[in-house]
Amino acid sequence: MKKAIIPLCLAASVLAASATVSAEPMGRPPMDQPPVGHVYKRLDISRMERHEINHHVYFHDSVNWYLYDPVRTVYVVVDEPQRPRAPVMRDQGEFGEVLTTLPPGAVAVMINGVQYFEKQGRLYLPTQRHGQSVYVHVNR
Repeated sequence: MKKAIIPLCLAASVLAASATVSAEPMGRPPMDQPPVGHVYKRLDISRMERHEINHHVYFHDSVNWYLYDPVRTVYVVVDEPQRPRAPVMRDQGEFGEVLTTLPPGAVAVMINGVQYFEKQGRLYLPTQRHGQSVYVHVNR
């Protein structure tokens, strides 16, 4: 009797594990909303919006969010990801501080062939951070 129970338990655990992974026809998710954590081996992402948030790649259709897992090469249904908040910056910034916008009235200046922006004797070096333009307060 004990021998019959073990294969049944093993079969039940295999079925339960495989129930969360699916490959829909043509890689499309079902029309109803799948539960968070549901995993797809393939998705038709050609009509979805692609987002890169906190160094992760997400795809969004009109209803669901999917996180792409490059290690397992699957798409996982997730809640809408939290976008990073822009840091709160003072009007002109302290030395070394990164500003997302220049102080009002800052003007472009060239120093040793490098473009800076200046306001009231403070210099701001334009640069890129995570694909966005930012300005670093630097010494003169």
